[in-house]
Amino acid sequence: MANINYKLLVLFIAVFVVIAFFAVDYDLYHASKPECIEINNYCKVSDNDLLKNGSNAIYFITWDKSPIGAADSWAMYELLLRHGININNPYFDNSTSLLQWPGTPALIFNSSYTFTYDKIKVEFYPEYIYNDISNNSNCISSGLNRLKSMVPESIYNVVKTYTTDVLISGTHYTSANFSAIPHINTVIIITGKYGSYIYNGYIIDPDDFINSTSHSTYSPEYVFNLTRNNDFEAANVATASIQSYLAKVI
Repeated sequence: MANINYKLLVLFIAVFVVIAFFAVDYDLYHASKPECIEINNYCKVSDNDLLKNGSNAIYFITWDKSPIGAADSWAMYELLLRHGININNPYFDNSTSLLQWPGTPALIFNSSYTFTYDKIKVEFYPEYIYNDISNNSNCISSGLNRLKSMVPESIYNVVKTYTTDVLISGTHYTSANFSAIPHINTVIIITGKYGSYIYNGYIIDPDDFINSTSHSTYSPEYVFNLTRNNDFEAANVATASIQSYLAKVI
């Protein structure tokens, strides 16, 4: 029997493990990265759990006065309601007048929540990276710096890639540079054992909050009660879509 050089064997195994690790890491952050992303739609970003611990989570990355974050907050609220989470002392706000859809009503989440979907635990993390934005050139970098201190690195990397690197389909702009004031825009990340998705853009059209008769914007209190009574159809549709993608990954 030929002699086995155990030192070389151990070295070979160690090199193989390192290569395999970086191959998985590359696949997670680079291989699935497209040249462009379709706005207001889901995009698969990984076949894996971004958190790398087998947990299931929804990250709602937004900011206090975002018009898209304001609109989407009602889908998040409807999702929590459907799974037994009630918010009894809500904090309301309206979106900034500096961007499109000024005065969009918002529900601000002051904590994370845990709910059960199909008997599986899901964590909901609302992350607010700005109080407001102003017309300066530092909103993107300051938003990324703030985000990096708030979420796991894997979540940060996906948000950075799909808002600042990848172009919106049919344009020459990233989503962070698409508005009048460049900034890290609202996105939703859904991650679980069987993959991860990002939703870039609004999941509820902010125009849905404008009264067609008076052309005034509904108050947050009105939308809160509408949603709580399950009478806000846009929130129902948006929540159903979130649940369908959650079902894909858990």
